Amino acid sequence: MRYLLVNHVAFGRTASPERLQVGDLWLEDLRAQARAIGRFGTLMVAAPLVDHLDPETSASFNVVEFQPRDLGVEFVPLPHSISMRDYLSVRGDLRRRLKQAIRAATVVQADSGGYPFALGSIVWPLARSAQRKRIWVFDGADPFPRLELAVREERSLLKRIGKRSLVSSFHRFCANAISEADLVFTHNSSVVERFKPWWNARCHSFTRSFVTDGNLLTAAEFETTTARLRERTGRERQIVQFLDRFEDTGVFLGKVTDLLQFLIPRYAREGKSYLTVAIGCTGGRHRSVAMAEALAKALRGLNGVRFRVRHRDVANA
Repeated sequence: MRYLLVNHVAFGRTASPERLQVGDLWLEDLRAQARAIGRFGTLMVAAPLVDHLDPETSASFNVVEFQPRDLGVEFVPLPHSISMRDYLSVRGDLRRRLKQAIRAATVVQADSGGYPFALGSIVWPLARSAQRKRIWVFDGADPFPRLELAVREERSLLKRIGKRSLVSSFHRFCANAISEADLVFTHNSSVVERFKPWWNARCHSFTRSFVTDGNLLTAAEFETTTARLRERTGRERQIVQFLDRFEDTGVFLGKVTDLLQFLIPRYAREGKSYLTVAIGCTGGRHRSVAMAEALAKALRGLNGVRFRVRHRDVANA
């Protein structure tokens, strides 16, 4: 068996053609998957390759180097795009490379991540045409609360309409992928509830990741990582990306944003000049900071309302 994992999280080039840069958390996922697939065949990984991997866009906390061959992984580099213009310029090359990788594969795994389009939505019909076994994965949080929040944050009416149309189209695509897939995996209940009409016997929901803590960090590595995290705050992209892995993050933001969008204009009509919203967490440094920043960003489109964000306990945490 040759198992093709297609993922939007980029790898970086190094001075050696045999080695790649990768986010440390992403590398742990790869190790676990390579061990599992290695019992039955070969793991192929198709992902974007960039000249320099920025830790803030690596979906991890730190960038490390590794040699794919040491893990038994075959790496398939894909062109990288971070905008619609980029995507249009590399679309032909991207499809060509994906077709080549699919031809060499037995099973194709795709997921909902990527920008400006989910990479899975591009590879899915190609794998269908090649008559390969297909696995669809909702990796991390339900993507739709965050996508819907981005629509609400858009100030331009035309862009907001366009983004809403893309979200609706992607929802229809995911429903169709669930119906077509040989297997579907998720580890959050929000996805199951959202796609309940299409959920079937081939779909599986797990309450936790497949990776056990024994596969992740040694005690010394855990202490080092914990110490690094204490120095960061919820303003930093790495913390935000980590929180986005949990389904409740998007659900919380969506519900609180809707509540405040309803309440704030009514407070103003009653003549109230200010409203204080307090968000707390243990230590007041990571979760509450990230949520406060995200809420302020989502609500700044309200007419006639000024926002001030103050992180009371960051300096003391």
